[in-house]
Amino acid sequence: MLDKEPALRDKLIRRLSTPENAKLAAEYVKEYKLNPEDFPELQAIISKTSSNYFIGRAFRNPSTADYLPLARIEDLFTNNHRMLIELT
Repeated sequence: MLDKEPALRDKLIRRLSTPENAKLAAEYVKEYKLNPEDFPELQAIISKTSSNYFIGRAFRNPSTADYLPLARIEDLFTNNHRMLIELT
């Protein structure tokens, strides 16, 4: 159905642009090769989730495999304004 009605894709992705459904919405954006910039609310959710994930890794025990030092996280956020905005 989404293959035949491109207008429905945008509507569906916008409806799925919630914290609970953002991953599915992002999969549709990728699957249909849509421009992520056309979905700013989805981008904001993904940026916030990603920011929180990486910041959380700095507070893990350094001996764990998923630990990231703060300097490495700073490198990831450099010039990535969306992720930085979510931290303010």
